[in-house]
Amino acid sequence: MGTWLPITLRGVGLTLPGLDKPCYDFDEFAGAVLSGSCAITPLARTGTPIRVAGQVPGDGDEHLVLPEKLLRRMTRASRFAHSAVTRALEDAGLTAGQISAGDAVLVVSSYQFALPETIALFERFEREGPAAVAFDYWVSTAPAAIASGMATNLGLQIPTLSLTGGCSTSMRAFELAASMVGRGEVDHAVVVGVDTPLEPLYLSATGHPGRSGHHASSLSGDPSDVRPHDEHQTGNAPAEGAAAVVLGRPGHRGSRTFEGEFQALSTRNGGRNPMGLGTPEPCAADLARLLRGAGLSLRDLAFFCDFAEGNRQLEDFLCDTLSALRRTLNDDEPLPLTSQEACFGHLPGAAGLLKVLASVLMLDQRRVAPTANLVTPYSRLPAQPVAGEPAPITDPARRTALTVGLSGGGDATSVLLRAV
Repeated sequence: MGTWLPITLRGVGLTLPGLDKPCYDFDEFAGAVLSGSCAITPLARTGTPIRVAGQVPGDGDEHLVLPEKLLRRMTRASRFAHSAVTRALEDAGLTAGQISAGDAVLVVSSYQFALPETIALFERFEREGPAAVAFDYWVSTAPAAIASGMATNLGLQIPTLSLTGGCSTSMRAFELAASMVGRGEVDHAVVVGVDTPLEPLYLSATGHPGRSGHHASSLSGDPSDVRPHDEHQTGNAPAEGAAAVVLGRPGHRGSRTFEGEFQALSTRNGGRNPMGLGTPEPCAADLARLLRGAGLSLRDLAFFCDFAEGNRQLEDFLCDTLSALRRTLNDDEPLPLTSQEACFGHLPGAAGLLKVLASVLMLDQRRVAPTANLVTPYSRLPAQPVAGEPAPITDPARRTALTVGLSGGGDATSVLLRAV
């Protein structure tokens, strides 16, 4: 049997896409998730065929009490992360001094950290030489600059860890941090996932059709065409933003405390690059191992918060994974599916953490959120995607959520969460 580790979610802070203003707090997030609303908007960028994205209006730093000179030097990703962590600490009712007084850790996850500003620095280097860049790379755009900057600027005198990989990176960060808390190695863990990928390099890849003919991101100009679990799919919507949580030991209380338990399993899924899918059988075998280790079957699951984004290749991978899982477990129980990828778009550095937050919300509310933009459920799915309105969780035995962060050749992390 696997070991259930206790965990308390004390605080949440967000800097997420919105239609006319950023989504900053958990109540806004909860309303969007449970209503299945879509904050994806038209994207105006030259040099890319991508025409819709999840965009954070403004600079995302409206609530940061930091010197203007410092804010101007910070990258967009760093401002997002600072804002999300500041709000998460406030939500938890904790100061940086209180966090620093005990054993704690800060974990930052991102797919590409501050790549847009790194490109600008490299262009300055080529034009003006090394003296024109000097320490700017270390101070603002090196991968660890976000973590070290937050530790310094927010007064967090705690160790930091910066993680990168594919789209499961933030779920892997959650697993590591939550395990440290659950085993009593630290009193608190602050986890933040962040990315600002709406730039030419990232979009050149997501809009390019691979050998399969599929492209990761939609080329449509209509945000409602981003449809996970639907018969009609055009691709995902890339997104920018940040999500942060403060985790604590059982009994630690915050303004919106969720007390629960978790088990997790991280494996390599077999892709040739951080976004490569590989084959579904290893993923299904890992899910079966996680469920069996926890003594669970599909009947025990309240829902599966899955990794569908709105592109057909990944949707088919999900179908094949679920079919292989059912064969492995010899289990044909109904399984509700939900995806929030069309609520805010696909935010690679925080996608897994957002799935964890959505799962916590649904377990707490005892409702499975609908998949945003879903019109006609995909006929190949060997499970039941929720559409339209939230589905009540009526069976008291179904109190466990399964969520998966998939990133092909990087870590594929599966997490079981249950309320206590």
